[in-house]
Amino acid sequence: MSWIDDRLEQREALAERNKLIDENADAIYYALWKEIVGFIEEAVTKGLRVSTNGAVQRRYIVLEAPLGLGQQRLELTMESKRTISAAGGSLNLKFDLDVCTDSVVCLKQQGHQISERETAMLILDQFLFPDLAEVPLPSVYKYRGGRAL
Repeated sequence: MSWIDDRLEQREALAERNKLIDENADAIYYALWKEIVGFIEEAVTKGLRVSTNGAVQRRYIVLEAPLGLGQQRLELTMESKRTISAAGGSLNLKFDLDVCTDSVVCLKQQGHQISERETAMLILDQFLFPDLAEVPLPSVYKYRGGRAL
């Protein structure tokens, strides 16, 4: 087998990987949004003035500041079939879609696999509670550089 054969195999493997990601990207984005909406619903029941809006590939989370001091908006976007971003104010997070163990497509943040639930917590924690900036979930701390309580 020559190096050309190796490169042809690598090209084929890459095409298969990309196809798998493309086929699963929408489902992962939807699963992430579903987790976010669940946390938003809980936040509303606890008195936070937060809502969601937007289109399928570009979703918004709006937080009303207390005492009518305006609002902050966070945008969750599938930039491509390979990247989901959360941006608004000082928050700018990117999550890559990749093939993980057992050929399952997953989210990664800074090269580490992260569940949709952890991703939602990471995004919302920094958006809803920027003054606290810690989530009581040990696995999230390694991605944020925080510490466990």
